[in-house]
Amino acid sequence: MTQPLIRFMNDLYVVHGAFSFTEEEYGQIAEDLDLFSITAQVYHMLKEKGRLGELPLFLQDHLKRKAEATLFQNLLLKTETDRLLRLFEETGLQVLLMKGIYFSERYYGGFGVRGTTDIDLLIQPENLSAAAAIVETLGFERFDESDASHHVVYTREGAAGRLPITVEIHWGLVEFRTADIDYDLFWSQSLPLQNYVHIRRMNDSDTFYSICLHGSQHRMNSIRYFLDVIHLLQNADVESVRKGVVQRAAREYTVKRMRTVLAAVDYLFPGLPVIVPVRPSVPPFWSYSLIRNVQQGHKGSRNTLYILLYHLTQVYDRSAHTGAWFCNFLFPYVHPALLGLEGVRSASRWKHFKSVYAERWKRLTRHVKMKKYV
Repeated sequence: MTQPLIRFMNDLYVVHGAFSFTEEEYGQIAEDLDLFSITAQVYHMLKEKGRLGELPLFLQDHLKRKAEATLFQNLLLKTETDRLLRLFEETGLQVLLMKGIYFSERYYGGFGVRGTTDIDLLIQPENLSAAAAIVETLGFERFDESDASHHVVYTREGAAGRLPITVEIHWGLVEFRTADIDYDLFWSQSLPLQNYVHIRRMNDSDTFYSICLHGSQHRMNSIRYFLDVIHLLQNADVESVRKGVVQRAAREYTVKRMRTVLAAVDYLFPGLPVIVPVRPSVPPFWSYSLIRNVQQGHKGSRNTLYILLYHLTQVYDRSAHTGAWFCNFLFPYVHPALLGLEGVRSASRWKHFKSVYAERWKRLTRHVKMKKYV
C-alpha cells in the first residue's frame, strides 16, 4: 500500500486530487515531512495553491511552526553565505553555487522555502587551497569524517539552539574516475550571480543535471531528492533541460545515473514531464521503510546490501567506472591539493588512508554495539 506521504505529495504536486486521510495518517505525514526535511517546502506549496485550509488544524499549525523555524535558520545561513561569497569576490576567486540558499530563491520562490544548513560550492581543483583558506577565515574547521574523492567538508557550530553550518567545497560532482564529466562546460555555461562577477550560478539544464547526480550520489535515500527533481520539472524549461541533459549524459557516461533517478521519480510520482523515456521503477532493495530507517540513523545489513547492489547495477555506464569505484572504496583517492590543506609536512596519502579506515572501523563498531542492545 502506498505510504500516506507519497499519496499526499501526489495529490499536491501531480494529480491535484482531494486530500482524504485519517487523523492517524495525517500524523504520519507530519512526522515524515519532518524526517525528510521537506516540511517548509510543502507548507509553501500548500499556501501557493490555496490548499492549506484543507488540512486539519493541528497539521496546519505544525507546518506553519516548522516553516517559520526554517525561515529563521535560512536567514542566518543567507547571512553567512553572503559573507563567504563577498570574500571570494574580493579575492577574485571564481566559485559556482550548488543548491543552498540561492537554489531555494531561484526555484522555490524564496530563500526561506527549502530548508538547508549547507553552503555548497564548486571550484576548480587548482583553487582548492585558496578556497579552503577563505572558508577558514570565517571560523570553519575541516570535518575529517568524509572519505569522498571529490569534495572536502568544513563545519562550524551554530549559536545556542541553532544547527551547525557546513561548507562543502567540491571540485567534482561524482567519485573520482567514475564518469567523464566536463566541468569546463559547467563554467562556460554558467551565469554571474546578481551583483557579483566571480560568483557564478548554473543554468537550468546544468542545475537539473547536477541535482540528478546529487540524488544518485545519495542513492535516492530521501524523499527530499525526489522533491527537488519534481520541483525542477515543474518550474524549469523542460525542453531546454532535455536538450542540455540527454546528449551530455551520453558523452559523460552518466546515462545510468540519470535513468535511475528519473525512473524512481516517475515510479513514485507518475505524470510528470518526461526528460528521457524510462520504465518507472525503483532500484533493487529500495523501499520507503529502508529510506526512513536511513534518515533515522538505523543502517543495517539490508542497507549495506542496497548500497552494494545500487553501485553495481544502477550507477556506472562502463565496467571501468565500476572498477574505479571499487578501487576508490578500498584505497581512498586523495586529490593532490587535499594533502596540502593540513598544513604539515607529515601529510600523506598513507595518513589519509589510515584516517579513513579508522573512521570506518568506528562506524562498524558503533553499529555492532547498537545491534547488541536492540
